[in-house]
Amino acid sequence: MAETMEAAIATEKRLKNWRRDWKIARIERDNPHWADLAVGLGLPPLDD
Repeated sequence: MAETMEAAIATEKRLKNWRRDWKIARIERDNPHWADLAVGLGLPPLDD
């Protein structure tokens, strides 16, 4: 989690330039079951 909005935006911009396989590896490292993390933030789950 980013400390500030500016830090979060900078991280998003950096990740946008990553190759797709790098992004998938990062997701699988931090969320190996691809769980819907929005639910933990109080948002409704995505429909499958």
